[in-house]
Amino acid sequence: MSSSRSSDPKTAPGAEPPGSRAPIAPVVLIEGPEASLRDAALAELRERVLADAPRDFNEDRFDFTVSGTEPAAIVGAARTLPMMAQTRLVLVRGIGEKRAQAFTEGALLEYLEAPLESTCLVLEAASVDKRQRWVKRIAKIGQVIDCTGPSRPADVRRWIDARLAERSMRCGGGVAAALFDLVGADLDRLSLEIEKLCLHAGESRSIDADTVGELVGQVRPRALYELTDAIGERRLASALRLVA
Repeated sequence: MSSSRSSDPKTAPGAEPPGSRAPIAPVVLIEGPEASLRDAALAELRERVLADAPRDFNEDRFDFTVSGTEPAAIVGAARTLPMMAQTRLVLVRGIGEKRAQAFTEGALLEYLEAPLESTCLVLEAASVDKRQRWVKRIAKIGQVIDCTGPSRPADVRRWIDARLAERSMRCGGGVAAALFDLVGADLDRLSLEIEKLCLHAGESRSIDADTVGELVGQVRPRALYELTDAIGERRLASALRLVA
C-alpha cells in the first residue's frame, strides 16, 4: 500500500515526524483491489481526521454501489462546517461505479476547484481510471492512497508475518509459508484466515504450521507445472496432494 500527494509527499500515513501532525488533505482517494487494505487505510485516516470529535455530527457516508446517492447531497455534506471539532469526514464509497459518473464528471470537479479545508472528502474504490480529470486533480491538490498489495511470494510472506506480529502472535517456523501455500497472494482471504487462526489460538497467542494445515482450506489455484515438477522429482506426497 502506497500513498502520494504531489504538494507534500510526507503526508502519507506514518510519515509525520514524532510530536507533530501533518496537515490532512482536503480530498483523499483510496483505491486498489484489496478491500482489507482499503479498510485499513480508511480506519487510519478516520482516526486522524476525527480524533476526539463527536462523530455523529462530523461524519457522513455515501455509497454509489447502491442506487439513490445524490451528488448534491455529497457536496452539501462536504461544504458543511465541523461541529465542536477542527475537521469532519465525508466518505464516498464506490466512486469507480458507473452510477458515480455524473458526480465525478460534474459536481465533484466543481468542488475540487475550491475544496473546504475543514472537510476531508474521502473517495473509495476498488479501481479507477487514473487518466480521468478528477483523479488527476486529486493527485495535484490532495492525496492518493494506492491499496495494491504485494504479489511476489517473498513479499506476501513478509506481509503475513507483519500482520501476525501486529496481533502479537507467537509463530513457529513455516507459518507464513504454509499460509501462502494454501491461500496464495489474495490479501483479503489471507486477512480472514489470519483472523481465524488468531481466534483459534486464543490466549496462548501461539500458531504453528501444523495448525495452519488443519484450519486453513486449500484455496490457491495450482498450476499444472507444480504437479509435473512434483512427479518429476518423485515427491509422491506432494503430487498426490496437488491432484487432490
